[in-house]
Amino acid sequence: EQKEREPRRERQRPRDPLAMDPLLAPCLLLLVSLHAGYAIPSITPGHDSITVNSGQEIRLRCKDDAPVYWIFQKPLLSRKPKAVPSTPFQGNPNEQQLIVSKAQAKETGRYICINKDTSSNQSIYVFVKDSRTPFLSSISNSVDGEEGRSVIVMCPANDPTISDFTLKRCDGTSVPEAMTFIPDILQGIILKNLLKSFEGCYICSAKQDGQLKTSQQFSLNVKPVHKVIPIIFLSKNSQLLKQGEKFEVICTIRDVFSTVEGSWKNHPNMQVTSKSKYHADSSYELNLTLSRPSVEVNDSGIFTCQARNAVGMSHASIILNVIDLGFINLFPVENTTVEVHAGENLVLRVEYEAYPKPDEQIWTYRNETLLNTSDHFVRFREEGNNRYVNELHLIRLKGMERGIYSFHVANCDDQAFAIFNIIVKTKPEILSSERLENGVLQCVATGYPTPTIDWYFCPGNEQGCTDSPAITPVEEKVYSENSSFPSSGQIIVESTIDVGTLKKNGTVQCIASNVVESTSSVFSFSIEEKISTHTLFTPLLIGFIVAAGIMCIAVAVLIYKYIQKPKYEIQWKVVEEINGNSYVYIDPTQLPYDHKWEFPRDRLCFGKILGAGAFGKVVEATAYGLFKSDAPLTVAVKMLKPSAHSTEREALMSELKVLSYLGHHINIVNLLGACTVGGPTLIITEYCCYGDLLNYLRRKRDSFICPKLEDHVEIALYKNLLSPKDLLCNVNSEYMDMKPGVPYVVPP
Repeated sequence: EQKEREPRRERQRPRDPLAMDPLLAPCLLLLVSLHAGYAIPSITPGHDSITVNSGQEIRLRCKDDAPVYWIFQKPLLSRKPKAVPSTPFQGNPNEQQLIVSKAQAKETGRYICINKDTSSNQSIYVFVKDSRTPFLSSISNSVDGEEGRSVIVMCPANDPTISDFTLKRCDGTSVPEAMTFIPDILQGIILKNLLKSFEGCYICSAKQDGQLKTSQQFSLNVKPVHKVIPIIFLSKNSQLLKQGEKFEVICTIRDVFSTVEGSWKNHPNMQVTSKSKYHADSSYELNLTLSRPSVEVNDSGIFTCQARNAVGMSHASIILNVIDLGFINLFPVENTTVEVHAGENLVLRVEYEAYPKPDEQIWTYRNETLLNTSDHFVRFREEGNNRYVNELHLIRLKGMERGIYSFHVANCDDQAFAIFNIIVKTKPEILSSERLENGVLQCVATGYPTPTIDWYFCPGNEQGCTDSPAITPVEEKVYSENSSFPSSGQIIVESTIDVGTLKKNGTVQCIASNVVESTSSVFSFSIEEKISTHTLFTPLLIGFIVAAGIMCIAVAVLIYKYIQKPKYEIQWKVVEEINGNSYVYIDPTQLPYDHKWEFPRDRLCFGKILGAGAFGKVVEATAYGLFKSDAPLTVAVKMLKPSAHSTEREALMSELKVLSYLGHHINIVNLLGACTVGGPTLIITEYCCYGDLLNYLRRKRDSFICPKLEDHVEIALYKNLLSPKDLLCNVNSEYMDMKPGVPYVVPP
């Protein structure tokens, strides 16, 4: 059973091949114009299109006045129409019947009936609806188009009832805003005015029976087209070379296609090599290298690189100049004599062009090369086209830094010099102002420009005399100090006046001035006595000097007494058993230290402080592995405080040596080890659990109180107590017999 359905009005109706879009027309091999006077075949059923479900039968019948036959055109434009088998209906060759049993989605398409005699035709579009997907499979997963043109995404539908037929990206996002397209269920999606930015992965989507269905994925590739002439540029626009040097210039041409043509013109003695590549944006680049290993003077000229595509031609040129010898040309300097004030900064600038590049550029002053310091530094830069700039920066110029500065530049073929005369204006400075032996006042000044010295006199003791009449100097001399560089020498002015011409006491002022500033010096004098600007030995000063001398003598005496004072010396006395009770003094510093007593510091774990003095302390500690491997032992560690002096450190070391010398004894606190390496000295001794003896006796004094003698006469050990009577009778006896005393009680 065939199901016939008219397409919905809002959807695009299936069209006859003759009325289809021009994109479809070239693919139909059978385009026949209608001839006047001929009838066209009639098809049953008489609709533009019919729809059958997948697995159902397609039954079509065509009738005309002459024999007819059927052909089938798939909706995919890449397929050619093909003949399909049919049978005469009731034996009539003018009526052919086409039957497709168990139709599948791939049978969706246009069925065309053609008259063999007149080539007139009639067609019907058959939809074979597939519930799994409403889209026909394409033979290709890529869609190729050109910029500015249209292209069809091949996803025709097999179900005319689909809705929301549209195009999406594969990731589900919307298509670019600039993209315009027309959905067509017979062809697919028609994209208009393609742009390069449209490239990517796309899918067709639609709703079938209320469910969203998608087609296979398509990769859209947009081929750029020629819009402008090729882009062309050179690695350099001009070059200066010396005879025998290598010449090379690269012409880079960029276009959208590799069909672009490029070439060099006017290169009879040159070599041309080419290299091409594609960029990530699919643009094409062609590099044409023009070169010659060794150029000659007659190779000078203009060389042009040109490129051509479908739009037009572009070109770029380079100028090559070949010289036989190198050169250095200094550009004129506006002012080689520069005047500045002291303390100002100055930049000396030299511009020049040179080829080959200079290999020597130095600034000199007073025959010495100037290097970069805090007072001056040099800057050099290249400005292109064989032009260079060299600058000398002078920082906070001093008066002594005036003179001739020279710049020297050289390469293998030429050299050049530039000379600057720097004038540093300084304020006058009075070097000396004094009274000579012949009763003459002298004022000596320096500065630049050369200062003038003026003299003024006023009566009394004044701060200045500029309002008084000037005094004419007796003599004035101007000279330059001894210098190997006259322009850099210090200019000195000496001016003198005769005091004898002055009739009264007063003040004389010497003023040295130039265009920068002025400075002065003042003399106060008396006619009756020598003029002196200072009185050094006043009575008060003499008193201070005498007191200081007495104090120095007293300090020297005290230091001498301190030095003569005998120093303390640490001595130890040791009882030797072989000599009875005799004592022997030893010097601990002479005793050797046996390193067998050394114990690792990291195996000591310190605890609480047991006792402390002014310079030292004793700390409870746990020693691991002192006698047995990793066995802990509680010990006492004696050490010095950080405030201890060298004397205390020597005493602690002496104690260590003596304890190691004595060795182990039951009646003393024995040495167990020491730490003398890698830190302060530590003495490790036995730990006294009862503390010191004095405090122990005080705590246990109740255990040592003697009971009454009469109660323990028989069991007492000894007693050496004298009765008062015995004392009266034997006052001359110095011997005291041992008598039984109180019982010996061992304290707990």
